[in-house]
Amino acid sequence: MCGHYAVTALDSNHDADDGSFFYVVNDNSRNLFYGLDADEPTLIKETMDYFSDNTIRLDIAVIDHTYGDTVSNDHLNTKQFTGVVNEMKKRGIINQDTLVFASHISHEGTLPHDEFEVYAKRRGYNVAYDGLIVEV
Repeated sequence: MCGHYAVTALDSNHDADDGSFFYVVNDNSRNLFYGLDADEPTLIKETMDYFSDNTIRLDIAVIDHTYGDTVSNDHLNTKQFTGVVNEMKKRGIINQDTLVFASHISHEGTLPHDEFEVYAKRRGYNVAYDGLIVEV
């Protein structure tokens, strides 16, 4: 517990020495998932199974979208990000009311922010930025 929030840390498998974790934060009415430093197999298998096994439905999901269309094996690119979001929808972890944000964005292979926002909106998600405040 952290104040009135329950915080669950899930292994991101990003780098055994860097202490990277995914976080699920719950305040007894809403769930937020913060999943950066992600690779697709970990998010698809271990994390999705945790959500499914514990019947967790997300109100907000902040997901790694480090790269655009470039190849990546240690962070998510556009195709992998979309695959994770689709898997979450398929399993009922997120729905049309869930706020989904791309974050941990690199300047390598992604669009400029204003163009990326348009691209993301057309595909049903948002692009996070420094200083973003979301009220739910």
